[in-house]
Amino acid sequence: MRRIILVYETISALDATFILRNSVYLAPQFPLVNDDSLAADVTANGDITAFDASQILQYEVGLLDEFACGFAFKKAEPVLAKVDWSLVDKFEGNSTIEVEFSAPTKGIYSTEMTIDLPEGVSFIGLDDVPEGLQQMIHQRDNQVHISLFGVEGLDSGEFLVQVTTESQTNGGAKLVADFRVNENPSTELNEIGLISLPTTLLLSQNYPNPFNPTTQIAYQLPDAANVRLSVFNLLGQEVEVLVNERKESGSYTAIWNASYLSSGVYMYRLEVGSNVITKRMTLIK
Repeated sequence: MRRIILVYETISALDATFILRNSVYLAPQFPLVNDDSLAADVTANGDITAFDASQILQYEVGLLDEFACGFAFKKAEPVLAKVDWSLVDKFEGNSTIEVEFSAPTKGIYSTEMTIDLPEGVSFIGLDDVPEGLQQMIHQRDNQVHISLFGVEGLDSGEFLVQVTTESQTNGGAKLVADFRVNENPSTELNEIGLISLPTTLLLSQNYPNPFNPTTQIAYQLPDAANVRLSVFNLLGQEVEVLVNERKESGSYTAIWNASYLSSGVYMYRLEVGSNVITKRMTLIK
C-alpha cells in the first residue's frame, strides 16, 4: 500500500479499498502493518477503520481538503450514536434481523459489525442497506465481518441481516454481535434467540395481498401433525392443494402461483387434525 498520508498525490480509491479489506479481515491486505499501517490510519488515532476509508473517498471526490492527522482541531469528535437490533421475521429456519443505528447530529460515515455465528447457523447476506452506503463483507471461520461506508454523513439508518438455521440445530441457538459507528468504541449488542418452537396453531394472512400471480402463505404448528393446506374459489370448489403431508412442529411457508386463474377472491384453508382455519385473499391481474 502507498504512503497515503505523506504524499497526497498518490491517494486513490484503491487505498480506501485496501483499508476496507483490512477492516473485514480480508487477505492479502489484512493485516496492514508497519508503514502501511501508519499510512492507512489517516485520522492518526492509532486505529485502522472503515472511517479512514471514508475519509479517503471524501478526499477523492473533493469533500475534504486535507486529512485530520496532525491537525488536532480537525479530528472527528466521537459520535453519540444509538444502535439496536431485533428479530423481525422467522420462517422455516430463515431469520431476518433488523439493525437500526442513529445519531443526534448528522455525521455517520461508516459502521462496522462483527457477528458471531453459533454452530448450525449460516449467514445469507444483507438487505435494504441505506442509500449512499457501500458494503464489504467477509466471513472468517464463525465470524462475519461487515463494513458499511459512504461519503455523505447520515443521521440514521437501518438494514436487514439474513441468516439460516439448520433444522437439527439446538433450540437454544443465539446470535451475538458488536457494532461500531465511525471510530467510536464498539458496542456489544444484546443476544438474539434464533429458534423457538411455536406454542399455538397459526395461519397468517398471505403476503402480498392482493397479489399477482404468486403469494406466500405462512403457518405454524405447535406439535407434529398431518397438515392439509388448500385453496378454494368462492363457489367452494377446491382449485389447488398446497400441502398434504405430516409436518413437524415449526413455522412454514407455502407459495401459491395463481397464474392459471382469473382475478377474484379466493379462500385458503388450513386443516390440522380437528382444527380448521380459513382466510381470504385477492388475486388481481
